[in-house]
Amino acid sequence: MSDSFQSALTDLVRAPGGLEAAAITDLDGEDIAVTPRVARDNLRLSAAYGGISLKRLGQIEAAVGRAPVTRISMSGTRGRFVSLRVASDYQLVALSLGEKILARCVDDAQAAARIMSESL
Repeated sequence: MSDSFQSALTDLVRAPGGLEAAAITDLDGEDIAVTPRVARDNLRLSAAYGGISLKRLGQIEAAVGRAPVTRISMSGTRGRFVSLRVASDYQLVALSLGEKILARCVDDAQAAARIMSESL
């Protein structure tokens, strides 16, 4: 599983658009595949926050009878990230330094997340 995810992440980061890094992790932030490796710590922190948010918001949405949250994005002074739910227990996390860059990459990240969900 990790090799196919690693290949998809590498393609995602290399694609035009400016993603700094990407990872597939569980919702607790434990990585399964990361690219590039030097961004592992930033990705794990982003994944931990994104995963907590996806889980908590999903519980709230379920309690009121709505579909679960499948995407969350956060911005800070030094960058931005998006977490996309992959199946029920995983997430794709993508880091970007610019808001416009991240917005352009979300479609590619969502397509990658769909492919990863199908392979689980």
